[in-house]
Amino acid sequence: MNLSKQDVELYYQLMWPLLFFANKKLNIIHGVKDVSACKNLTNEEKVQIRDALCQKLTLIDEYTKENPDRLSDENLAIVSSWKNVVSGMFYIERHLKKYTIFITDEAVYGVVGLRDEIESLVPQSYLPRGVKTILLPFKGQIIYDGIFQIYSVFFGGNITNRLNSTYLKAKQKGKIITSFEARENHDKKVVNLHDWTPEIQALMEKAQKLRAMTGSPEIYSPAFNLVRTSLQFALTSVNEPESTDKLHKELRKVNRALKQAENTIFEI
Repeated sequence: MNLSKQDVELYYQLMWPLLFFANKKLNIIHGVKDVSACKNLTNEEKVQIRDALCQKLTLIDEYTKENPDRLSDENLAIVSSWKNVVSGMFYIERHLKKYTIFITDEAVYGVVGLRDEIESLVPQSYLPRGVKTILLPFKGQIIYDGIFQIYSVFFGGNITNRLNSTYLKAKQKGKIITSFEARENHDKKVVNLHDWTPEIQALMEKAQKLRAMTGSPEIYSPAFNLVRTSLQFALTSVNEPESTDKLHKELRKVNRALKQAENTIFEI
């Protein structure tokens, strides 16, 4: 997913003047006389200004206070929100319909593209892939600043599995960060989940009594086994939702039981 054409235009209408302001204050690239000249700099030069701005985010306060470009209050608020940035090296783990998954340490972000969808820049077949960029808020979403350096390193199974596990944990616990407001308020939220353990255990006790008697249809035995393995998977999900190894183990049992049931149906 990417921003609308109108929002992309607005983003750059706000970002170029800010970068020009930062360059003027910090004197990073010489000879940049106006916003248009700043816009026409090379990506390497823009990155120099951007990185310097990230090292001195108080310049954003100076910009919004001086408001040299006479921005509206609404647009000033957008620029001001860019003090909340996350910069550095990220792993792009997968592309989803609503956003692309960026991972750094144990934080998982849902990031939206600008003019082009991120998948068109880093195809799914190349993932996971390391990139260096800056994430920032924009109208309740998270975007990257328009420039990222793609590392050409391919990652082995250990890193790939770890990233997959990190994503699944975040998804399971509702911790995929899709806005910086959500990140700031996340720790304040207290979610009281219902404990389904007694209900599942009661069902498991009943399921243990399921037996295919002599003369029963052949499907009974694999069907009853599928019920028992599914309940065990549900119990593990409730009691150990962060244990991806155990969850995968129980899920494999469910898949084997399902396959057995399918084979039995085909033979009937």
